Amino acid sequence: MTARIIIPFLILIFFTSLLPQSNFTLRQSRLEYKASLENKIDSALTQFLESGESKDLDEAFWGAGLLLRKSDDLYSTLTTLFSEEKILPEAELRSALECAFTVYPSEFTELLSKKIHKVSHPKIFSMMAVYLSKNGVHLGEMLEITENYINRTDSEDHPIIKGLLLYLKKESPLSQTDVSVLLNHTYQQNIIFSLQYKDRNKPGFVLIKKNGTGFLRDSSGKINLIPQMARALSNMPGFLTNGNTPQGIFTILGIDTSENVFIGNTPNLQLALPFEVAPEVYFRTSSEKVTVMESDRYFSILPEKLRVKNAFLEAFIAGKAGRNEIIAHGTATDINYYKNEVYFPYTPTLGCLCMREEWSEDTEVLVYSDQQKFMKLITENLITDGYFIVAEIDDSISADVIQKILK
Repeated sequence: MTARIIIPFLILIFFTSLLPQSNFTLRQSRLEYKASLENKIDSALTQFLESGESKDLDEAFWGAGLLLRKSDDLYSTLTTLFSEEKILPEAELRSALECAFTVYPSEFTELLSKKIHKVSHPKIFSMMAVYLSKNGVHLGEMLEITENYINRTDSEDHPIIKGLLLYLKKESPLSQTDVSVLLNHTYQQNIIFSLQYKDRNKPGFVLIKKNGTGFLRDSSGKINLIPQMARALSNMPGFLTNGNTPQGIFTILGIDTSENVFIGNTPNLQLALPFEVAPEVYFRTSSEKVTVMESDRYFSILPEKLRVKNAFLEAFIAGKAGRNEIIAHGTATDINYYKNEVYFPYTPTLGCLCMREEWSEDTEVLVYSDQQKFMKLITENLITDGYFIVAEIDDSISADVIQKILK
């Protein structure tokens, strides 16, 4: 998504004191972009339904997901692709399935319940399995379907299938006691915690623990807690490409800005999953002996009592399966796309961690930014290395509860 460049501190601190601007956020630019994208979506879908041409379908599916845009042609196209007859190579169904998760999260249950028995691609199988699981197919049946798939494809050790099994078994989120253990542990690195809820429609929050100093607090002595969304457009689980931000441990690479118009130019925090970078980079050691990414070493970062929590394996599995470029950024996406969604005014992403930002449609100036608040804490306290831990917590654990845990 972005180049991994660490900006010098003095320049970055000066930059974050300015008001970022984004021409992409101007009212006219947004209207023109949306109209152009809708034309591309309609053209690609019409072309497929009339001639079977599929070369522009990926962009159409992505665009329909971004805009949460339903249409008769989109429904017909997905119905055709999800039929039992083989229309496209299995790998090319990925964007269609992602679109279904986003725009039609339950309408294709019957079709996919038939097609799932005929697919062999692990990612496509797993996406279908998650879709069915979300729509009432009970655990016992899903485990049986998955066991049959493993037997016919010899894929027991595939990371995506391991991720699927982890998802199906649905480990409980961290209790208040677990959260206290996680936060109060003495770490040997800077640690940023992103505490999220299992329902990713509900934003969680971030807090920063500086090595040797403790949690960053405001002038009144309260912990700095900043809301953060970890929801993907698709709301798929984190072991899947473009799914929600996976639970687990990321390594912090540094700070960058993005040229992606949907992210905007507010500085962001660059992160890496296990397997995304070399083990010595991930584990922050110069030792040449660290040449293998091992789960035991990965778990050793956590407090001993939490190393039995398999949910933290999601990031490890996601990295092994090939997910990458998950960062903590702001947003210049038009929030009006999501004005009818329960998570409004937050914007979902393709799986990154995203903070609320709002821009003037008249002047293109940033008028509200939790991301700026977050990055100001990062730069002022030189938090450019260490680990970033994403953990799902019980719904009863509010920001006030966290303040009490750490009082």
